[in-house]
Amino acid sequence: TLIGEIQNLASGVMEDASTWHMDASAASNGLLVFSNGGTGDQQMVWVDRNGKQIGTVVKKVANLGSFKLSPEADRIAFEIDNGPGAHDIWVYDVAREVQTRLTFGPIENDGPIWSPDGKWIVYTAFESNMHTKLYRKPSDGSGAPELLLSDDQVANATDWSRDGKYLLY
Repeated sequence: TLIGEIQNLASGVMEDASTWHMDASAASNGLLVFSNGGTGDQQMVWVDRNGKQIGTVVKKVANLGSFKLSPEADRIAFEIDNGPGAHDIWVYDVAREVQTRLTFGPIENDGPIWSPDGKWIVYTAFESNMHTKLYRKPSDGSGAPELLLSDDQVANATDWSRDGKYLLY
Protein backbone atom coordinates (compact mmCIF):
# COMPACT_ATOMS: atom_id res chain seq x y z
CA THR A 1 0.00 0.00 0.00
CA LEU A 2 1.37 3.36 -0.98
CA ILE A 3 0.96 5.96 1.77
CA GLY A 4 2.37 9.39 2.58
CA GLU A 5 3.77 12.15 0.45
CA ILE A 6 6.03 11.48 -2.51
CA GLN A 7 9.71 11.86 -1.60
CA ASN A 8 12.77 12.05 -3.82
CA LEU A 9 15.16 9.50 -2.28
CA ALA A 10 18.04 9.72 -4.73
CA SER A 11 19.19 11.19 -8.00
CA GLY A 12 21.33 9.52 -10.63
CA VAL A 13 20.02 5.99 -10.04
CA MET A 14 21.12 3.61 -12.78
CA GLU A 15 18.35 2.55 -15.15
CA ASP A 16 18.02 0.14 -18.02
CA ALA A 17 16.26 2.03 -20.81
CA SER A 18 15.62 -1.20 -22.73
CA THR A 19 13.42 -2.59 -19.93
CA TRP A 20 12.21 0.70 -18.40
CA HIS A 21 13.29 -0.15 -14.89
CA MET A 22 15.72 1.32 -12.41
CA ASP A 23 18.26 -0.81 -10.66
CA ALA A 24 17.07 -0.72 -7.07
CA SER A 25 15.79 -3.30 -4.64
CA ALA A 26 13.99 -3.03 -1.28
CA ALA A 27 13.81 -5.40 1.66
CA SER A 28 10.81 -5.94 3.93
CA ASN A 29 12.64 -4.16 6.77
CA GLY A 30 12.56 -0.88 4.81
CA LEU A 31 16.13 -0.77 3.53
CA LEU A 32 16.68 0.22 -0.09
CA VAL A 33 19.78 -0.51 -2.12
CA PHE A 34 20.46 1.06 -5.50
CA SER A 35 23.27 1.62 -7.94
CA ASN A 36 24.42 5.01 -9.06
CA GLY A 37 24.19 5.63 -12.80
CA GLY A 38 27.02 6.31 -15.16
CA THR A 39 29.79 4.31 -16.69
CA GLY A 40 32.82 2.66 -15.19
CA ASP A 41 32.94 1.56 -11.57
CA GLN A 42 29.72 1.86 -9.60
CA GLN A 43 28.77 1.46 -5.98
CA MET A 44 25.75 0.15 -4.09
CA VAL A 45 24.53 2.18 -1.14
CA TRP A 46 21.96 1.78 1.67
CA VAL A 47 19.28 4.44 1.84
CA ASP A 48 16.62 4.76 4.56
CA ARG A 49 12.94 5.60 3.96
CA ASN A 50 13.71 9.34 4.18
CA GLY A 51 16.31 9.22 1.43
CA LYS A 52 19.30 9.52 3.76
CA GLN A 53 22.32 7.49 2.69
CA ILE A 54 23.19 5.36 5.70
CA GLY A 55 26.06 3.34 4.30
CA THR A 56 27.89 1.87 1.37
CA VAL A 57 27.33 -1.79 0.61
CA VAL A 58 29.86 -2.27 -2.16
CA LYS A 59 32.32 0.50 -2.94
CA LYS A 60 33.50 -0.54 -6.37
CA VAL A 61 31.74 -2.75 -8.92
CA ALA A 62 32.68 -2.70 -12.59
CA ASN A 63 29.98 -3.34 -15.22
CA LEU A 64 27.17 -3.83 -12.72
CA GLY A 65 23.83 -4.90 -14.19
CA SER A 66 20.56 -5.73 -12.49
CA PHE A 67 20.49 -6.78 -8.84
CA LYS A 68 18.10 -7.90 -6.11
CA LEU A 69 18.28 -7.74 -2.35
CA SER A 70 17.65 -11.04 -0.53
CA PRO A 71 14.48 -11.38 1.59
CA GLU A 72 16.53 -10.94 4.78
CA ALA A 73 18.59 -8.06 3.32
CA ASP A 74 21.80 -9.93 4.15
CA ARG A 75 22.84 -10.73 0.56
CA ILE A 76 22.58 -9.17 -2.88
CA ALA A 77 22.32 -11.13 -6.13
CA PHE A 78 23.66 -9.16 -9.07
CA GLU A 79 24.69 -9.42 -12.68
CA ILE A 80 28.12 -8.47 -14.05
CA ASP A 81 28.59 -7.69 -17.74
CA ASN A 82 31.77 -9.48 -18.87
CA GLY A 83 31.57 -8.27 -22.47
CA PRO A 84 29.31 -8.81 -25.47
CA GLY A 85 26.85 -11.61 -24.74
CA ALA A 86 28.59 -12.70 -21.54
CA HIS A 87 26.92 -11.84 -18.21
CA ASP A 88 27.23 -13.76 -14.97
CA ILE A 89 25.28 -13.85 -11.71
CA TRP A 90 27.06 -13.29 -8.40
CA VAL A 91 25.91 -13.16 -4.76
CA TYR A 92 27.41 -10.68 -2.32
CA ASP A 93 27.27 -11.50 1.42
CA VAL A 94 26.88 -8.10 3.11
CA ALA A 95 28.15 -9.13 6.58
CA ARG A 96 31.17 -11.09 5.37
CA GLU A 97 31.87 -8.77 2.37
CA VAL A 98 32.37 -11.84 0.15
CA GLN A 99 31.24 -12.40 -3.44
CA THR A 100 30.28 -15.85 -4.76
CA ARG A 101 29.95 -16.51 -8.47
CA LEU A 102 26.85 -18.52 -9.45
CA THR A 103 27.14 -18.70 -13.24
CA PHE A 104 30.09 -19.16 -15.55
CA GLY A 105 29.24 -17.81 -19.07
CA PRO A 106 29.98 -17.65 -21.94
CA ILE A 107 26.30 -16.75 -22.34
CA GLU A 108 24.21 -13.89 -20.99
CA ASN A 109 22.75 -14.75 -17.56
CA ASP A 110 20.37 -12.01 -16.41
CA GLY A 111 17.87 -10.88 -13.84
CA PRO A 112 18.48 -12.77 -10.60
CA ILE A 113 15.33 -13.30 -8.48
CA TRP A 114 15.41 -14.58 -4.88
CA SER A 115 13.11 -17.30 -3.58
CA PRO A 116 11.07 -16.16 -0.55
CA ASP A 117 13.22 -18.29 1.78
CA GLY A 118 16.49 -17.00 0.27
CA LYS A 119 17.71 -20.50 -0.63
CA TRP A 120 17.35 -20.23 -4.43
CA ILE A 121 18.01 -17.77 -7.21
CA VAL A 122 16.19 -17.93 -10.53
CA TYR A 123 17.78 -16.29 -13.55
CA THR A 124 17.34 -16.05 -17.31
CA ALA A 125 19.95 -17.52 -19.66
CA PHE A 126 20.04 -16.17 -23.22
CA GLU A 127 21.52 -19.18 -24.98
CA SER A 128 20.92 -18.07 -28.57
CA ASN A 129 19.20 -15.27 -30.44
CA MET A 130 15.85 -14.71 -28.67
CA HIS A 131 15.87 -18.21 -27.13
CA THR A 132 15.92 -18.20 -23.35
CA LYS A 133 15.90 -20.64 -20.48
CA LEU A 134 15.00 -20.08 -16.86
CA TYR A 135 17.24 -21.79 -14.33
CA ARG A 136 17.33 -21.95 -10.57
CA LYS A 137 20.42 -22.54 -8.49
CA PRO A 138 21.09 -22.65 -4.75
CA SER A 139 22.00 -19.14 -3.61
CA ASP A 140 25.13 -20.43 -1.83
CA GLY A 141 26.58 -21.44 -5.22
CA SER A 142 26.52 -25.18 -4.53
CA GLY A 143 25.13 -27.68 -7.00
CA ALA A 144 24.31 -27.50 -10.66
CA PRO A 145 21.69 -25.20 -12.15
CA GLU A 146 18.23 -26.74 -12.56
CA LEU A 147 16.33 -26.02 -15.79
CA LEU A 148 12.84 -24.67 -15.05
CA LEU A 149 11.71 -23.48 -18.49
CA SER A 150 12.96 -23.47 -22.06
CA ASP A 151 11.17 -21.01 -24.34
CA ASP A 152 11.41 -19.98 -27.98
CA GLN A 153 10.67 -16.42 -26.91
CA VAL A 154 12.25 -14.21 -24.30
CA ALA A 155 11.18 -15.32 -20.80
CA ASN A 156 12.39 -13.16 -17.91
CA ALA A 157 11.55 -14.06 -14.32
CA THR A 158 10.29 -10.99 -12.46
CA ASP A 159 9.02 -12.22 -9.10
CA TRP A 160 8.28 -15.21 -6.89
CA SER A 161 5.08 -15.70 -4.87
CA ARG A 162 5.51 -15.30 -1.12
CA ASP A 163 4.65 -18.97 -0.54
CA GLY A 164 7.33 -20.05 -3.06
CA LYS A 165 4.88 -22.02 -5.23
CA TYR A 166 4.73 -19.71 -8.23
CA LEU A 167 7.19 -17.82 -10.38
CA LEU A 168 6.08 -14.84 -12.46
CA TYR A 169 7.83 -14.55 -15.81
